[in-house]
Amino acid sequence: MKKRLIIYIFIFSFFSLWAAPEPNTLPDSKIADFRLATLPKAGTHLLVKCLYLLGALPEISESKFGGITLSQELQENHGWHLKAAILDEISNSHKYLIMVRDVRDAILSIHNWMPYLRIKLDQRDLYEKTINSFEGDADKQIYNLIIENPDAPGSFLLEHYHLATLLYNQREQLPNIMFIKFEDLIGQNGGGDLSKQCQTIKKIVEFLDIATISDKEIQAIAEKLWGDTETFNVSNSKGQIGTWKKKLTREHIQAIDQHWNEYLSLFGYEIEAK
Repeated sequence: MKKRLIIYIFIFSFFSLWAAPEPNTLPDSKIADFRLATLPKAGTHLLVKCLYLLGALPEISESKFGGITLSQELQENHGWHLKAAILDEISNSHKYLIMVRDVRDAILSIHNWMPYLRIKLDQRDLYEKTINSFEGDADKQIYNLIIENPDAPGSFLLEHYHLATLLYNQREQLPNIMFIKFEDLIGQNGGGDLSKQCQTIKKIVEFLDIATISDKEIQAIAEKLWGDTETFNVSNSKGQIGTWKKKLTREHIQAIDQHWNEYLSLFGYEIEAK
C-alpha cells in the first residue's frame, strides 16, 4: 500500500509539473534574442519589469524585482549593465537594449544609493569605506562624483555613461542596438508622459519582434510599471525626473556643463544653469 502511494504521488507530481510551465504573458510570441545593457542607476528594474510584462522574460517574483538575486538570474541569458566587453560581442545574432538616463539624476541616485551597499550587496568592507567617505559635506561628495574623482564612492559606475556616448555616436552602423531613455519609459507617475511611455513600449515590442499587442494592452502595461513593489526604490528615491533641479548647486551645474556636455547633448537633455 505504501509503495503504491509513493508511485501515485510521483505520477501526480510529474504531470503537475508538466501541466504548469513557467507563466509567460505572451507564450506564443517569437521574441528576438536580446541582451540588456543598461547604465547603472538608469532604471534597470523598470526596463526588466516592462520586459516581464511583455512576456520577453520569464515570470519573476515581485519580491525579487529590487534585489541583487534578480540580476544574477538574468545575467546568464540576458546580461545586465552596459560593459566595455559589448564592443567585442556586438553581432547580428543579438539585439541590445541600452537604457540611458539624465546623468544629473543618475549622479544623485548613485549618491543616495551608495550607503545601502551593505543591504544590497552585503559587501561589508566596501560599505564601511563608503560610510566613512560620507562623513564630509554632501555637496562636495556630489561634486566629486560629477568630475569622476576616483576616490568618490560610485564614480566607477559613471564609466558606463561614456561607453553609451561612444556607442550612440556609432548607432547608424549598429542597427541591432536600441537606446531607451529612462524619462520616456517612467510614465506620468515619475514625472514623464503617458503617451511617450506607450510609444516607447511599442518601439520595444517592434524591436524585439514581440507578437502584436493592442494599444489597450500597451497602456495597461504602462500603468503597472512605476514602483508597485516593496523592493523598488530602496534608497527612498522615487524615480522622479528632474530631481537634480532641486538638489544640485550652481557649482554642480557648472561642473556638469564642462564634464558631461557631450552626453547631455547627444541624448537630447536640456542643458540648464541656475
